Amino acid sequence: MDCLFAPLSEATTKPMQYRCADNASREEASVLIQAAALALQDAMAAVREQSGPGEFAAAGTEITRSEMDAIQLCMTSVGGLLEITNALVRPTTVAPTPLERALSWKQLAEDAKGAGRAAYRAVLILTDPLANAPDTQRRSDARFAH
Repeated sequence: MDCLFAPLSEATTKPMQYRCADNASREEASVLIQAAALALQDAMAAVREQSGPGEFAAAGTEITRSEMDAIQLCMTSVGGLLEITNALVRPTTVAPTPLERALSWKQLAEDAKGAGRAAYRAVLILTDPLANAPDTQRRSDARFAH
């Protein structure tokens, strides 16, 4: 399994040199990715179940509504990336036709854009100076947003 994954710092600065062609490694990777996706779904459900930001205050810092929204968007992004990764390592028994391959790559590109957009929206939420302002402040500022 070591051949499939590299540390993030290496993966973002160097071309991937890790190659695994055997189906056993692909199947193992797919199972691990699916387990990660299920754990992520559980975490997302736990975040959604929270009645408000005060529920996370036990750690000493209260999480605001906008931070909760950003957390959910980041989790959505991670889920999308896990789906893409699983599609890339999933073992196949039949070679796809050129048309099927082109459609598959197009879908992967769309999925990657969606995951990237969710992460980008999370950052925008966290950098918005009015995101944590009281509702009355937001409404009064909205008058001048035209």
